[in-house]
Amino acid sequence: MNKEKFIRGIPKADLHMHVEGAIEPEMAIALAQRNGVDLPYRSADELKAALDFQCLQSFLAVLKNLVSLLIHEQDFYEVTFNYLKKSSFQNVAYADLMFDPQAHMSRGVAFDTVIQGIHRAQQDAEKEFGIRSQLIMNFQRDASIESAEQALDEALRYRDRIVAVGLDNTELPQFYTLFTDLFRRARAAGFKLTSHCDVDEPTAVDHIRGCFNQLQVDRLDHGVNVLEDEQLMEQARSQQICFTACPTTDYITVKDPLSDPYVQRVSHAAKAMLEAGLCVTVNTDDPGIMGGRYINDILIDLDRLVTLSKAEIVQLMRNAFNSIWVNEQERQDYLTALENYAETYANHGEL
Repeated sequence: MNKEKFIRGIPKADLHMHVEGAIEPEMAIALAQRNGVDLPYRSADELKAALDFQCLQSFLAVLKNLVSLLIHEQDFYEVTFNYLKKSSFQNVAYADLMFDPQAHMSRGVAFDTVIQGIHRAQQDAEKEFGIRSQLIMNFQRDASIESAEQALDEALRYRDRIVAVGLDNTELPQFYTLFTDLFRRARAAGFKLTSHCDVDEPTAVDHIRGCFNQLQVDRLDHGVNVLEDEQLMEQARSQQICFTACPTTDYITVKDPLSDPYVQRVSHAAKAMLEAGLCVTVNTDDPGIMGGRYINDILIDLDRLVTLSKAEIVQLMRNAFNSIWVNEQERQDYLTALENYAETYANHGEL
């Protein structure tokens, strides 16, 4: 079996995927027409041309336009269901879905509308395609603490549907100091904790340290700058902190993703993290607007760029399943399916 076929068939988990970032260009145009939203793009091709990200802020500017399309429960349902359906066809058995309620509540969209639409899609996708998913509610680092507190209050009403809380959006200096009390409250309520630490942001290493020691996260999203500090790497290994690396591109460089500097940067970092014994995983982030690349595309391109052995591919998936927040029996079921898949090819001398 060649490696691409091996990658396509292996059981997978996608631990870092934003619902708002799963809006595909064609879907965006349809939502704009249905909801009467005036987008600055007249066609899916015009939108793809705008999806040319030079930095985090340029990405967030386009994302803000797309978020405005999500108004009704059915909108959230369709975006979520489309991602889960496509991912299930790529042998994703489990996914963590991130959503940003502040981005919607600030526009007058009720928290209930957001979560009901997403949850209904989760239920339907699991029933139809067998893909299991859970929700991570992200607070926005550049929004007010008061709005974050309000979002947490809303989340407590849906504690059975939300497994964790996290942080994303603009990376403010020492953002972790702003959310220490909120994260303490969330952990006391039973939520797992994660946070974005974006790639090569100023004081990235300090932010990782703050997330480890002040926020006491269970997982770190992106976080590849941990490689710059041996003490932080040892702490991550000892505490088994999971890193969700995302070697993603945009619609401009998607025809040749291996030439994308960000893809190169994250891919080489992910390989180095794997070799350093860190619990690194590879994920889709925003598949709808980042070149339309889902998990198989990302893993295949990762291998093309840094050359993974089949054993390393298995380890990436093992890291992912070991890092999901489920009961131990469910975890073992996923790991057993993974190990059985790997053993099949090991018995044929292919691992």
